[in-house]
Amino acid sequence: MECTRCQSINRSTAKYCKKCGAALPINVSLKNGQLQFEPDFNKIVGLQELKTMIQREIIAARNMKKVGFPYNKKNLNMILLGNTGTGKNKLVDIVARVYFKNGITSKPDIKSISAVEFNEFSKNMAANLLSAKDGILFIDNAHQLVPDGYKPGEITQMDKLYAELEKTTEHPIIVLASKAEGFSKYLEENPEVNIMVN
Repeated sequence: MECTRCQSINRSTAKYCKKCGAALPINVSLKNGQLQFEPDFNKIVGLQELKTMIQREIIAARNMKKVGFPYNKKNLNMILLGNTGTGKNKLVDIVARVYFKNGITSKPDIKSISAVEFNEFSKNMAANLLSAKDGILFIDNAHQLVPDGYKPGEITQMDKLYAELEKTTEHPIIVLASKAEGFSKYLEENPEVNIMVN
């Protein structure tokens, strides 16, 4: 496999270039039923790193299942940062269908809540997370879960979600969408949230 950065030739199974360390593209065969993608998935412009990660995780999940090991879906949790109108919701819809078609989830639709609804959601968080199990829980406007003027160490709604997720492995794939403004600083100051999304 040829590296797109330095043009070195690597083994066909290599994930990273032996010379420069760049992530290598995955050869994905859509024939023989290996991986199934939404037509929209291939139309997504850019985001190659995200698309490659999704492809790798689908392959890893299938390989783990073949040998009888459980796959940790925490590897599929993600945070999408971007301005309003940049397609974060559309991207999550496409990813949900891709995961469903490839047997990663058993639900083709996402359970979507806005941060303004999170207070109500969190009143019975364990049951609400369980209702989204084997699917995707999409929390939009996640920056609103962190109060203005946030100070490190202050307990936020995000901390409540993180604490509940730590209690069990039986939870949905979590996708947080947010404007970068404000939320990026929170992520820098709270590395455990980054661990939550691997």
